[in-house]
Amino acid sequence: MTPRHFLVTNFADAEKRLRRITAPVNTPDNESAVWQTLEDSAIGRVLSTAARWLNQARPHSRSREVLSARRAMWSAHGALGRMRMVGIALLTAVGVHVAMTATASPVGGWWLILPGIVAFFGAAAVALSFMGPATEGRN
Repeated sequence: MTPRHFLVTNFADAEKRLRRITAPVNTPDNESAVWQTLEDSAIGRVLSTAARWLNQARPHSRSREVLSARRAMWSAHGALGRMRMVGIALLTAVGVHVAMTATASPVGGWWLILPGIVAFFGAAAVALSFMGPATEGRN
């Protein structure tokens, strides 16, 4: 038996065993059977009822009106203006996070890594928003 044959045989055996161990048990073959099983469960019925109630209330809700107004305000800005707003929001979030975390006297500087990455992307978004073409229609 060559080393190559030994390895190939053992890897094939290990793969068969792993497939048998990790194979799903009694799963339905089609998606509709999965959805039917979910809808028959108590949690599925509760979620289905809640979704139906929310869909019925949605056209008349105050939050839908507010969301529509915010979406219209967001769409009124051009791509560069939206990029600038996202960058400012990221920089504001980093400032608030660092201010709140600094008051808890953290140990070490590891807690600054993620805010530093987010601040970089925020600053890049703001800087790039000013580098776009000046003739953009909605900025």
